[in-house]
Amino acid sequence: MGLAYLVLLFAAYGAFKVLPTGFLPNEDQGTLIASISMQPGTTLHNVEEVAQKVVKIFKETEGVADVIAINGYNMIASSMDSSTVTIFLILEDWSERKSVALSSEGIIKKLTLETKEKIKEAGVRIFSPPSIPGLSAVGGFEFKLQNLNAIPLEDFEKIAREFIDTLKADQRIMMAYTMFNANYPQLYIDIDRDKVFSLRLNLSDVFSVLQTYLGSYYVNDFNKFGKTYRVFMQADDTYRTNSKDISKFFVKNNKDEMIPLSTVASIKNTVGANSITHFNAYQSIAINGVHNIREGYSSADAITAIEEIAEASLPSNVGYAYSGITLQEKEAGSAAIFIFILSLVMVFLFLSAQYESWMTPMIIMLPIPVVLFGALGSNMLAGLLNDTYTQIGLVLLIGMSAKNAILIVEFAKELHETGVDLVESAIQEHRYCVCVLY
Repeated sequence: MGLAYLVLLFAAYGAFKVLPTGFLPNEDQGTLIASISMQPGTTLHNVEEVAQKVVKIFKETEGVADVIAINGYNMIASSMDSSTVTIFLILEDWSERKSVALSSEGIIKKLTLETKEKIKEAGVRIFSPPSIPGLSAVGGFEFKLQNLNAIPLEDFEKIAREFIDTLKADQRIMMAYTMFNANYPQLYIDIDRDKVFSLRLNLSDVFSVLQTYLGSYYVNDFNKFGKTYRVFMQADDTYRTNSKDISKFFVKNNKDEMIPLSTVASIKNTVGANSITHFNAYQSIAINGVHNIREGYSSADAITAIEEIAEASLPSNVGYAYSGITLQEKEAGSAAIFIFILSLVMVFLFLSAQYESWMTPMIIMLPIPVVLFGALGSNMLAGLLNDTYTQIGLVLLIGMSAKNAILIVEFAKELHETGVDLVESAIQEHRYCVCVLY
Protein backbone atom coordinates (compact mmCIF):
# COMPACT_ATOMS: atom_id res chain seq x y z
CA MET A 1 0.00 0.00 0.00
CA GLY A 2 2.91 2.31 0.77
CA LEU A 3 4.37 1.68 -2.67
CA ALA A 4 0.97 2.24 -4.32
CA TYR A 5 0.58 5.49 -2.38
CA LEU A 6 3.99 6.73 -3.54
CA VAL A 7 3.10 5.89 -7.13
CA LEU A 8 -0.14 7.88 -6.87
CA LEU A 9 1.73 10.71 -5.16
CA PHE A 10 4.20 11.04 -8.05
CA ALA A 11 1.35 10.56 -10.52
CA ALA A 12 -0.47 13.56 -9.00
CA TYR A 13 2.70 15.64 -9.26
CA GLY A 14 3.16 14.52 -12.87
CA ALA A 15 -0.45 15.43 -13.68
CA PHE A 16 0.17 18.94 -12.34
CA LYS A 17 3.21 19.28 -14.58
CA VAL A 18 1.71 17.73 -17.71
CA LEU A 19 -1.80 19.24 -17.68
CA PRO A 20 -1.73 22.54 -19.65
CA THR A 21 -2.50 25.57 -17.52
CA GLY A 22 -4.87 28.38 -18.38
CA PHE A 23 -6.67 31.30 -16.83
CA LEU A 24 -10.33 31.11 -17.81
CA PRO A 25 -11.92 28.66 -20.28
CA ASN A 26 -13.58 29.81 -23.49
CA GLU A 27 -17.31 29.61 -22.79
CA ASP A 28 -20.28 29.66 -25.10
CA GLN A 29 -21.87 32.96 -24.04
CA GLY A 30 -24.52 32.98 -26.75
CA THR A 31 -22.94 35.84 -28.72
CA LEU A 32 -20.07 36.30 -31.16
CA ILE A 33 -18.22 39.36 -32.46
CA ALA A 34 -17.04 39.80 -36.06
CA SER A 35 -14.79 42.48 -37.50
CA ILE A 36 -14.64 43.36 -41.21
CA SER A 37 -11.64 45.36 -42.39
CA MET A 38 -10.92 46.68 -45.87
CA GLN A 39 -8.12 48.75 -47.36
CA PRO A 40 -7.40 51.91 -45.33
CA GLY A 41 -9.42 54.84 -46.59
CA THR A 42 -12.18 52.74 -48.18
CA THR A 43 -15.38 54.75 -48.36
CA LEU A 44 -18.27 53.88 -46.09
CA HIS A 45 -20.46 53.15 -49.12
CA ASN A 46 -18.15 50.37 -50.34
CA VAL A 47 -17.81 48.98 -46.84
CA GLU A 48 -21.60 48.82 -46.45
CA GLU A 49 -21.89 46.72 -49.62
CA VAL A 50 -19.41 44.16 -48.28
CA ALA A 51 -21.07 44.24 -44.85
CA GLN A 52 -24.42 43.32 -46.41
CA LYS A 53 -22.86 40.25 -48.06
CA VAL A 54 -21.29 39.15 -44.78
CA VAL A 55 -24.50 39.76 -42.81
CA LYS A 56 -26.42 37.65 -45.34
CA ILE A 57 -23.96 34.76 -44.83
CA PHE A 58 -24.28 35.08 -41.06
CA LYS A 59 -28.09 35.14 -41.08
CA GLU A 60 -28.28 32.03 -43.27
CA THR A 61 -26.03 30.08 -40.88
CA GLU A 62 -27.67 27.51 -38.66
CA GLY A 63 -27.47 28.47 -35.00
CA VAL A 64 -27.45 32.25 -35.60
CA ALA A 65 -30.64 33.99 -34.44
CA ASP A 66 -29.91 37.63 -35.26
CA VAL A 67 -27.16 39.89 -36.60
CA ILE A 68 -26.41 43.53 -35.76
CA ALA A 69 -23.89 45.49 -37.87
CA ILE A 70 -22.29 48.83 -36.97
CA ASN A 71 -20.64 50.38 -40.02
CA GLY A 72 -17.61 52.60 -39.54
CA TYR A 73 -16.78 51.41 -36.02
CA ASN A 74 -13.71 49.43 -35.03
CA MET A 75 -14.54 47.75 -31.73
CA ILE A 76 -11.11 46.17 -31.23
CA ALA A 77 -9.32 49.52 -31.50
CA SER A 78 -12.28 51.46 -30.04
CA SER A 79 -12.16 54.02 -32.84
CA MET A 80 -14.25 55.34 -35.70
CA ASP A 81 -12.97 53.99 -39.03
CA SER A 82 -14.85 54.15 -42.33
CA SER A 83 -13.01 51.07 -43.62
CA THR A 84 -14.19 48.71 -40.84
CA VAL A 85 -17.44 47.18 -39.62
CA THR A 86 -18.23 45.57 -36.28
CA ILE A 87 -20.90 42.86 -36.29
CA PHE A 88 -22.58 41.23 -33.29
CA LEU A 89 -24.02 37.75 -33.79
CA ILE A 90 -26.81 36.67 -31.44
CA LEU A 91 -26.87 32.87 -31.32
CA GLU A 92 -29.90 30.71 -30.72
CA ASP A 93 -30.66 29.46 -27.24
CA TRP A 94 -28.32 26.81 -25.86
CA SER A 95 -31.18 24.29 -25.73
CA GLU A 96 -31.40 24.49 -29.54
CA ARG A 97 -27.64 24.14 -30.10
CA LYS A 98 -26.73 20.83 -28.50
CA SER A 99 -24.34 19.51 -31.16
CA VAL A 100 -20.64 20.42 -31.29
CA ALA A 101 -21.08 21.98 -34.75
CA LEU A 102 -23.62 24.43 -33.31
CA SER A 103 -21.46 25.48 -30.37
CA SER A 104 -19.83 28.89 -30.49
CA GLU A 105 -16.47 27.35 -31.49
CA GLY A 106 -18.15 25.25 -34.19
CA ILE A 107 -19.98 28.27 -35.63
CA ILE A 108 -16.76 30.35 -35.58
CA LYS A 109 -14.92 27.65 -37.51
CA LYS A 110 -17.71 27.30 -40.06
CA LEU A 111 -18.15 31.05 -40.64
CA THR A 112 -14.41 31.64 -40.87
CA LEU A 113 -14.08 29.11 -43.70
CA GLU A 114 -17.20 30.34 -45.48
CA THR A 115 -16.31 34.04 -45.40
CA LYS A 116 -12.76 33.25 -46.52
CA GLU A 117 -14.14 31.53 -49.61
CA LYS A 118 -16.88 34.04 -50.50
CA ILE A 119 -15.49 37.40 -49.32
CA LYS A 120 -12.29 38.24 -51.21
CA GLU A 121 -12.33 42.02 -50.95
CA ALA A 122 -12.16 42.23 -47.15
CA GLY A 123 -10.76 40.45 -44.14
CA VAL A 124 -13.34 38.93 -41.78
CA ARG A 125 -12.37 37.88 -38.26
CA ILE A 126 -14.78 36.24 -35.83
CA PHE A 127 -14.22 36.04 -32.08
CA SER A 128 -15.83 34.97 -28.86
CA PRO A 129 -16.50 37.68 -26.28
CA PRO A 130 -13.93 37.93 -23.46
CA SER A 131 -14.43 35.59 -20.49
CA ILE A 132 -14.54 38.64 -18.19
CA PRO A 133 -16.60 41.42 -19.84
CA GLY A 134 -14.87 44.78 -19.82
CA LEU A 135 -11.27 43.56 -19.54
CA SER A 136 -10.81 43.13 -23.30
CA ALA A 137 -12.75 43.93 -26.44
CA VAL A 138 -12.68 40.32 -27.67
CA GLY A 139 -11.49 36.96 -26.39
CA GLY A 140 -7.94 35.66 -26.77
CA PHE A 141 -4.63 37.16 -25.73
CA GLU A 142 -3.81 40.86 -25.90
CA PHE A 143 -0.60 42.81 -25.48
CA LYS A 144 1.01 46.06 -26.62
CA LEU A 145 4.26 46.67 -28.44
CA GLN A 146 5.87 49.83 -27.04
CA ASN A 147 7.97 52.34 -28.94
CA LEU A 148 10.66 52.92 -26.29
CA ASN A 149 12.96 55.26 -28.27
CA ALA A 150 10.44 57.16 -30.42
CA ILE A 151 11.46 55.48 -33.68
CA PRO A 152 9.53 56.58 -36.82
CA LEU A 153 6.01 55.24 -36.99
CA GLU A 154 6.66 53.45 -40.30
CA ASP A 155 9.59 51.53 -38.81
CA PHE A 156 7.58 50.74 -35.71
CA GLU A 157 4.74 49.29 -37.79
CA LYS A 158 7.21 47.24 -39.86
CA ILE A 159 8.65 45.71 -36.69
CA ALA A 160 5.13 44.93 -35.46
CA ARG A 161 4.19 43.22 -38.76
CA GLU A 162 7.33 41.10 -38.72
CA PHE A 163 6.69 40.16 -35.10
CA ILE A 164 3.12 39.09 -35.94
CA ASP A 165 4.35 36.94 -38.83
CA THR A 166 6.76 35.22 -36.44
CA LEU A 167 3.96 34.64 -33.94
CA LYS A 168 1.70 33.07 -36.58
CA ALA A 169 4.50 30.70 -37.58
CA ASP A 170 4.60 29.27 -34.04
CA GLN A 171 2.42 26.18 -33.58
CA ARG A 172 1.21 27.46 -30.19
CA ILE A 173 -0.45 30.48 -31.84
CA MET A 174 -3.51 29.90 -34.02
CA MET A 175 -4.06 33.55 -34.99
CA ALA A 176 -2.31 36.89 -34.38
CA TYR A 177 -3.23 40.28 -35.84
CA THR A 178 -3.28 44.03 -35.29
CA MET A 179 -5.81 46.63 -36.34
CA PHE A 180 -3.11 49.31 -36.58
CA ASN A 181 -2.32 50.66 -40.03
CA ALA A 182 -0.26 53.74 -40.93
CA ASN A 183 -1.40 53.90 -44.58
CA TYR A 184 -4.66 55.83 -44.24
CA PRO A 185 -4.91 58.64 -46.85
CA GLN A 186 -4.74 62.00 -45.10
CA LEU A 187 -4.42 65.71 -45.88
CA TYR A 188 -1.47 67.65 -44.50
CA ILE A 189 -1.87 71.42 -44.03
CA ASP A 190 1.46 73.20 -44.47
CA ILE A 191 1.57 76.71 -42.94
CA ASP A 192 4.01 79.16 -44.53
CA ARG A 193 5.28 80.95 -41.42
CA ASP A 194 7.20 83.55 -43.44
CA LYS A 195 3.99 84.68 -45.10
CA VAL A 196 2.22 84.68 -41.75
CA PHE A 197 4.87 87.10 -40.43
CA SER A 198 4.92 89.30 -43.54
CA LEU A 199 1.11 89.64 -43.61
CA ARG A 200 1.14 90.58 -39.90
CA LEU A 201 -0.90 87.57 -38.84
CA ASN A 202 -0.73 85.83 -35.49
CA LEU A 203 0.14 82.14 -35.87
CA SER A 204 -2.22 81.30 -33.02
CA ASP A 205 -5.08 82.97 -34.91
CA VAL A 206 -4.35 80.84 -37.99
CA PHE A 207 -4.52 77.63 -35.97
CA SER A 208 -7.64 78.81 -34.13
CA VAL A 209 -9.44 79.36 -37.43
CA LEU A 210 -8.41 75.90 -38.67
CA GLN A 211 -9.52 74.28 -35.42
CA THR A 212 -12.83 76.14 -35.24
CA TYR A 213 -14.01 75.71 -38.82
CA LEU A 214 -12.52 72.32 -39.77
CA GLY A 215 -12.71 70.73 -36.33
CA SER A 216 -14.70 72.26 -33.48
CA TYR A 217 -14.21 74.80 -30.72
CA TYR A 218 -15.82 74.61 -27.28
CA VAL A 219 -17.49 77.89 -26.20
CA ASN A 220 -19.49 77.37 -23.02
CA ASP A 221 -22.48 75.60 -21.43
CA PHE A 222 -26.08 76.68 -21.01
CA ASN A 223 -28.99 75.27 -19.04
CA LYS A 224 -32.40 74.62 -20.56
CA PHE A 225 -35.26 72.27 -19.66
CA GLY A 226 -33.38 71.18 -16.55
CA LYS A 227 -30.36 69.93 -18.54
CA THR A 228 -26.90 71.28 -19.34
CA TYR A 229 -25.92 71.61 -23.00
CA ARG A 230 -22.45 72.30 -24.43
CA VAL A 231 -21.91 74.88 -27.17
CA PHE A 232 -19.43 74.20 -29.97
CA MET A 233 -18.48 76.32 -32.97
CA GLN A 234 -17.94 74.60 -36.31
CA ALA A 235 -18.34 75.38 -40.00
CA ASP A 236 -21.39 73.94 -41.71
CA ASP A 237 -20.90 70.66 -43.59
CA THR A 238 -21.19 72.30 -46.98
CA TYR A 239 -18.19 74.53 -46.21
CA ARG A 240 -15.75 71.81 -45.10
CA THR A 241 -16.39 68.77 -47.30
CA ASN A 242 -13.67 69.57 -49.84
CA SER A 243 -9.99 70.42 -49.35
CA LYS A 244 -10.46 73.54 -51.52
CA ASP A 245 -12.96 74.91 -48.99
CA ILE A 246 -10.01 76.28 -47.04
CA SER A 247 -10.06 79.26 -49.41
CA LYS A 248 -13.42 80.26 -47.90
CA PHE A 249 -11.90 80.87 -44.47
CA PHE A 250 -10.34 84.18 -43.47
CA VAL A 251 -8.02 85.39 -40.71
CA LYS A 252 -7.83 88.95 -39.39
CA ASN A 253 -4.34 90.48 -39.16
CA ASN A 254 -3.04 93.29 -36.93
CA LYS A 255 -4.42 95.92 -39.36
CA ASP A 256 -7.95 94.42 -39.14
CA GLU A 257 -7.63 93.13 -42.70
CA MET A 258 -9.25 89.79 -43.62
CA ILE A 259 -6.62 87.53 -45.18
CA PRO A 260 -7.74 84.34 -47.01
CA LEU A 261 -6.41 81.30 -45.20
CA SER A 262 -5.33 79.79 -48.52
CA THR A 263 -2.74 82.56 -48.77
CA VAL A 264 -0.64 81.12 -45.94
CA ALA A 265 -1.76 77.47 -45.99
CA SER A 266 -1.38 74.77 -48.62
CA ILE A 267 -2.77 71.22 -48.55
CA LYS A 268 -0.78 68.12 -49.48
CA ASN A 269 -1.81 64.49 -49.78
CA THR A 270 -0.07 62.11 -47.40
CA VAL A 271 -0.65 58.87 -45.47
CA GLY A 272 -0.67 58.21 -41.75
CA ALA A 273 -2.28 56.31 -38.90
CA ASN A 274 -6.00 56.62 -38.28
CA SER A 275 -5.37 56.67 -34.54
CA ILE A 276 -2.21 56.52 -32.43
CA THR A 277 -2.52 54.99 -28.98
CA HIS A 278 -0.22 55.08 -25.98
CA PHE A 279 0.32 52.48 -23.27
CA ASN A 280 2.37 53.14 -20.13
CA ALA A 281 3.19 56.55 -21.67
CA TYR A 282 4.81 54.93 -24.75
CA GLN A 283 3.49 54.98 -28.31
CA SER A 284 1.99 51.52 -28.76
CA ILE A 285 0.56 49.05 -31.26
CA ALA A 286 -2.01 46.59 -29.92
CA ILE A 287 -1.68 42.94 -30.95
CA ASN A 288 -4.47 40.42 -30.40
CA GLY A 289 -4.65 36.73 -31.11
CA VAL A 290 -5.87 33.28 -30.12
CA HIS A 291 -3.87 30.32 -28.84
CA ASN A 292 -3.97 27.10 -30.86
CA ILE A 293 -6.96 25.44 -29.20
CA ARG A 294 -7.25 22.76 -31.90
CA GLU A 295 -3.75 21.43 -31.13
CA GLY A 296 -4.36 21.40 -27.38
CA TYR A 297 -2.35 24.50 -26.46
CA SER A 298 -3.53 26.82 -23.69
CA SER A 299 -3.35 30.56 -23.11
CA ALA A 300 -0.33 29.97 -20.86
CA ASP A 301 1.44 28.33 -23.82
CA ALA A 302 0.63 31.40 -25.93
CA ILE A 303 2.12 33.71 -23.28
CA THR A 304 5.27 31.57 -23.22
CA ALA A 305 5.49 31.75 -27.02
CA ILE A 306 5.09 35.55 -26.97
CA GLU A 307 7.88 35.94 -24.42
CA GLU A 308 10.24 33.59 -26.24
CA ILE A 309 9.68 35.23 -29.64
CA ALA A 310 9.91 38.74 -28.18
CA GLU A 311 13.20 37.87 -26.50
CA ALA A 312 14.60 36.50 -29.76
CA SER A 313 13.27 38.94 -32.37
CA LEU A 314 12.33 42.33 -30.90
CA PRO A 315 15.03 45.03 -31.07
CA SER A 316 16.12 46.85 -27.93
CA ASN A 317 14.16 49.98 -28.82
CA VAL A 318 10.82 48.11 -28.83
CA GLY A 319 9.30 46.57 -25.73
CA TYR A 320 6.02 44.88 -24.93
CA ALA A 321 3.49 44.79 -22.11
CA TYR A 322 0.41 42.68 -21.47
CA SER A 323 -3.05 44.18 -21.19
CA GLY A 324 -6.64 43.10 -20.70
CA ILE A 325 -7.36 39.58 -19.56
CA THR A 326 -3.83 38.45 -20.50
CA LEU A 327 -2.44 40.90 -17.95
CA GLN A 328 -4.68 39.37 -15.28
CA GLU A 329 -3.49 35.89 -16.17
CA LYS A 330 0.15 36.96 -16.08
CA GLU A 331 -0.24 38.68 -12.72
CA ALA A 332 -2.01 35.63 -11.27
CA GLY A 333 1.05 33.58 -12.26
CA SER A 334 1.75 30.72 -9.87
CA ALA A 335 -0.55 32.02 -7.15
CA ALA A 336 -2.46 28.71 -7.25
CA ILE A 337 0.52 26.89 -5.71
CA PHE A 338 0.48 29.20 -2.70
CA ILE A 339 -3.30 28.82 -2.41
CA PHE A 340 -2.96 25.02 -2.30
CA ILE A 341 -0.21 25.24 0.32
CA LEU A 342 -2.32 27.65 2.39
CA SER A 343 -5.34 25.35 2.09
CA LEU A 344 -3.33 22.34 3.30
CA VAL A 345 -1.86 24.31 6.20
CA MET A 346 -5.28 25.61 7.28
CA VAL A 347 -6.84 22.12 7.12
CA PHE A 348 -3.93 20.71 9.11
CA LEU A 349 -4.17 23.40 11.80
CA PHE A 350 -7.94 23.02 12.18
CA LEU A 351 -7.64 19.26 12.50
CA SER A 352 -4.75 19.59 14.95
CA ALA A 353 -6.89 21.84 17.13
CA GLN A 354 -9.84 19.46 16.89
CA TYR A 355 -7.92 16.29 17.77
CA GLU A 356 -5.26 17.97 19.93
CA SER A 357 -2.73 15.93 18.01
CA TRP A 358 -0.12 16.50 15.31
CA MET A 359 -0.16 12.93 13.96
CA THR A 360 -3.90 12.33 13.48
CA PRO A 361 -4.30 15.23 10.99
CA MET A 362 -1.43 13.78 8.96
CA ILE A 363 -3.31 10.48 8.69
CA ILE A 364 -6.52 12.26 7.71
CA MET A 365 -4.76 14.26 5.00
CA LEU A 366 -2.99 11.29 3.41
CA PRO A 367 -5.75 10.69 0.79
CA ILE A 368 -5.53 14.29 -0.54
CA PRO A 369 -2.85 13.62 -3.22
CA VAL A 370 -4.84 10.65 -4.48
CA VAL A 371 -7.98 12.79 -4.72
CA LEU A 372 -6.06 15.49 -6.62
CA PHE A 373 -4.72 12.91 -9.06
CA GLY A 374 -8.27 11.68 -9.71
CA ALA A 375 -9.48 15.19 -10.47
CA LEU A 376 -6.53 16.11 -12.68
CA GLY A 377 -6.64 12.72 -14.42
CA SER A 378 -10.32 13.30 -15.25
CA ASN A 379 -9.41 16.70 -16.70
CA MET A 380 -6.75 15.10 -18.87
CA LEU A 381 -9.19 12.50 -20.20
CA ALA A 382 -11.80 15.18 -20.90
CA GLY A 383 -9.28 17.46 -22.63
CA LEU A 384 -9.74 20.26 -20.08
CA LEU A 385 -7.12 22.66 -18.72
CA ASN A 386 -5.79 23.37 -15.28
CA ASP A 387 -7.51 26.74 -15.16
CA THR A 388 -9.06 28.87 -12.44
CA TYR A 389 -12.22 26.76 -12.25
CA THR A 390 -10.16 23.58 -11.87
CA GLN A 391 -8.07 25.15 -9.12
CA ILE A 392 -11.17 26.25 -7.21
CA GLY A 393 -12.48 22.69 -7.48
CA LEU A 394 -9.17 21.28 -6.19
CA VAL A 395 -9.29 23.54 -3.14
CA LEU A 396 -12.83 22.31 -2.49
CA LEU A 397 -11.67 18.69 -2.89
CA ILE A 398 -9.01 19.21 -0.23
CA GLY A 399 -11.74 20.05 2.28
CA MET A 400 -14.08 17.29 1.08
CA SER A 401 -11.31 14.69 1.23
CA ALA A 402 -10.40 15.71 4.77
CA LYS A 403 -14.07 15.60 5.78
CA ASN A 404 -14.55 12.03 4.50
CA ALA A 405 -11.28 10.89 6.08
CA ILE A 406 -12.36 12.30 9.45
CA LEU A 407 -15.34 9.92 9.56
CA ILE A 408 -13.13 6.92 8.73
CA VAL A 409 -10.24 7.77 11.04
CA GLU A 410 -12.54 8.77 13.91
CA PHE A 411 -14.14 5.33 14.01
CA ALA A 412 -10.77 3.54 14.03
CA LYS A 413 -9.42 5.97 16.62
CA GLU A 414 -12.31 5.29 19.02
CA LEU A 415 -11.84 1.52 18.65
CA HIS A 416 -8.12 1.82 19.37
CA GLU A 417 -8.81 3.96 22.46
CA THR A 418 -11.09 1.18 23.85
CA GLY A 419 -8.13 -1.22 23.83
CA VAL A 420 -8.44 -2.82 20.41
CA ASP A 421 -5.14 -3.41 18.60
CA LEU A 422 -4.17 -0.74 16.08
CA VAL A 423 -4.19 -3.11 13.09
CA GLU A 424 -7.45 -4.71 14.21
CA SER A 425 -9.02 -1.25 14.57
CA ALA A 426 -8.10 -0.45 10.99
CA ILE A 427 -9.51 -3.81 9.78
CA GLN A 428 -12.82 -3.34 11.62
CA GLU A 429 -13.06 0.25 10.40
CA HIS A 430 -12.56 -1.04 6.84
CA ARG A 431 -15.33 -3.63 7.27
CA TYR A 432 -17.62 -0.97 8.70
CA CYS A 433 -17.02 1.36 5.74
CA VAL A 434 -17.67 -1.50 3.28
CA CYS A 435 -20.96 -2.31 5.02
CA VAL A 436 -22.02 1.33 4.97
CA LEU A 437 -21.21 1.63 1.26
CA TYR A 438 -23.07 -1.61 0.57
